[in-house]
Amino acid sequence: MRILVVEDNKKHREAAKKQLTEQHDVTIVKSFVIASELLLGNEGAAREYQNLASVPFDAALLDLNMPAEKTASCSQVGEGEVPYGFILALRAVQCGVKYVGIITDANHHSGPLTAALDLICPAYWHEDGSQPVFRIDETRLVIAHAPFEEGDPTVAQAKDWGRLLSRLMSS
Repeated sequence: MRILVVEDNKKHREAAKKQLTEQHDVTIVKSFVIASELLLGNEGAAREYQNLASVPFDAALLDLNMPAEKTASCSQVGEGEVPYGFILALRAVQCGVKYVGIITDANHHSGPLTAALDLICPAYWHEDGSQPVFRIDETRLVIAHAPFEEGDPTVAQAKDWGRLLSRLMSS
């Protein structure tokens, strides 16, 4: 399976590499702009990714919040993070990606966006695998929170990309 992972945090990129690369053809990027170009099959993709841009992905596993970036339509960039994961998820659906997962390490008590996610997905994985799966056209979409370190609700554990992919494929 060809999988695109988009994650700006090195710890979570390393976890994706460790969890997914033995069984899948995985491309890991840390940029919203590069990810959107790869999803579109854009020949303008960064040089090191041009050979990948024409091959469709079966799955896209995405971080929710990433650093703001300049884009073709926005040259003014402020500081902070942007919930690019939602945009990339919808772009992946448009591009025919069958499995799309968004996973965040933001604490659902730390801000209104992640708190609002509790309305559509639980703050923690359900052991019975009942994480909600949304269907858009032929795509399955799951949104999940990464677990936090025992005793420290401010430090997220490494994201469980394999579990996210399993949930997508089992639904």
